[in-house]
Amino acid sequence: MKLFYSVCFFLCSLIIFTSCKKTEPANFDISKLAVVNLYTRGSTFCLGDGPVAKGVFTKDVRLIPSSNFIELQVEVIERGTYEAQTISLNNSDYTFSASGSFNSLGLQTIKLFGNGKPAADGMDSFKIIFNGDTLKTCPVSVLVYPPIRTAQFTIDCPIIKPVFHASFVNGKVLDPSVDSIEIPITILQSQSGNYSIPEFTDINGTSGIKFSGSGQIINGFPKIALKASGTPTAKGTFTFKLVNGTSDSCEFKVKVFGGISCKIDGGPTTYFNIDASADFVSLSSGTISLSIDGRNDEINDFPSINLIATQPGGSFSGGAYTIANTSKLAECYYKLSNSLVYKAENPMLTGMNKTFKITVSNSAATLTSPAYFTGIFSGDLYNYSSPTNSVSITNGVIDVPKN
Repeated sequence: MKLFYSVCFFLCSLIIFTSCKKTEPANFDISKLAVVNLYTRGSTFCLGDGPVAKGVFTKDVRLIPSSNFIELQVEVIERGTYEAQTISLNNSDYTFSASGSFNSLGLQTIKLFGNGKPAADGMDSFKIIFNGDTLKTCPVSVLVYPPIRTAQFTIDCPIIKPVFHASFVNGKVLDPSVDSIEIPITILQSQSGNYSIPEFTDINGTSGIKFSGSGQIINGFPKIALKASGTPTAKGTFTFKLVNGTSDSCEFKVKVFGGISCKIDGGPTTYFNIDASADFVSLSSGTISLSIDGRNDEINDFPSINLIATQPGGSFSGGAYTIANTSKLAECYYKLSNSLVYKAENPMLTGMNKTFKITVSNSAATLTSPAYFTGIFSGDLYNYSSPTNSVSITNGVIDVPKN
């Protein structure tokens, strides 16, 4: 009986082993290199977001493989083994590598683990070799931070034109989380690190604007960022003095605009201060044209406001202008929460009706007068892509202060 059970166990084991072996794919050989696709099919773009560095990299701090690695997405065509390593494009002192096997097909993400210690802060670039083939595109960038120390730098004087990431409008509250300026500097002896600029205002203390800054300076990025806060209390040009330490200082200027503003049917006032202009233009036909342009978005190219009205006689003294009697009419772009943009324009070109009217209420103005305009407007605004889709404006208010 014992022999019988032994024979049964052997036969069952043999059947199970044979069954498992039959279900293994014929093309799976763990001793062979895997066949993978590293690019989006039909292109030279890497899969997904391409290789991406993960973790915090700091000068003179040894990498921890589990925390400092590169993720790479691949499409496995045939199962097998793989090896991947990096080639530095700027002689960095650390590397990334990975090895293993793919037991299934399709999209998969692997990790190339870091090893070594960055010898300098700044931006490093790598290419990846996967199973002997170098990725010709999609290099991976690694930002190395300086160690925790105080940066040594001087301010590049004169500061002719700081890089502004803010618009300064009289009465408009500044948001330090988004409003800032960048100041060029020179890093001394490659001594990057932390910086801290205490809060300061203009030299006369009358602008209502304050700047302060803190963060890290990284080699290869010679600049500091100053956050703007407060509320501008007057329009004009204000002078600020940036001080680094006790002896290094430099002045820069900030212009505060009155702000071209548009308020529709009692809604919030929108300021258009980016590339804002208001000009009187003399036309060859003997007419004078008032043209106002401005936008409030650094990214979008279309104007947030575009107003044009014409009048014969070489002067502009106010009055009512309708879409029926002006060759070009006020266009106040109106953007709803669903991102649809509405406008009014010449019905001769679009077939739109003639209800839109603008009333100019400023005093007489000529080519030599300040660029100043106030007015109200009403009528229908039509959507770009669908002329049958419109919104009705009852009381739109436009104001372009003298700057």
